[in-house]
Amino acid sequence: TVHPLFVILFQPFVQIFGYLIKSDLFAAITIQSLIGGLSLGFMYLLMSKINISKSILHIFMLIFGISFSQIVFNSTIETYVFAQFFLIVTFYYALCRQNKKLNEWDIIILTILGIANIGVTITNYFVYISVLWYLVVFNNSEKNTRKISLMILLITLSGSISVVLSELQSVLFPSSKL
Repeated sequence: TVHPLFVILFQPFVQIFGYLIKSDLFAAITIQSLIGGLSLGFMYLLMSKINISKSILHIFMLIFGISFSQIVFNSTIETYVFAQFFLIVTFYYALCRQNKKLNEWDIIILTILGIANIGVTITNYFVYISVLWYLVVFNNSEKNTRKISLMILLITLSGSISVVLSELQSVLFPSSKL
């Protein structure tokens, strides 16, 4: 399916928040809007990391914030905002870790980002792998043999955990279309 882990990743939050405010629909819209806002925040951090002028950055953020896709997809129940959010976070994390030796925490975070990217939409997983390629292969702080091992480890970990979560999702949410 297109969204292999979306239900298990987000439905528990919607159910808990919906129970607290007595409306699953309002809970879903609120969580969706929160993720959209976080996307704007991480996009600002990402663009700031690129070192463009503040005036250009503010114009870019204004255009991004009021763009058709941001307005429409943040106000309807749609998975686009989640896919966008996890890609932006992945790009930002890769930019922050560029040319730095990757440690255990990096592996954990990159694995979680891989699960989140494949969980929302499978096509994002291929972008995630491309970002890994950039982060690992072009990393001057890593030895060549470790680069290949890291790529294989991160793809295997995120893929394997995603398969397990997918099976768990089919048991926990059997009536879900996703």
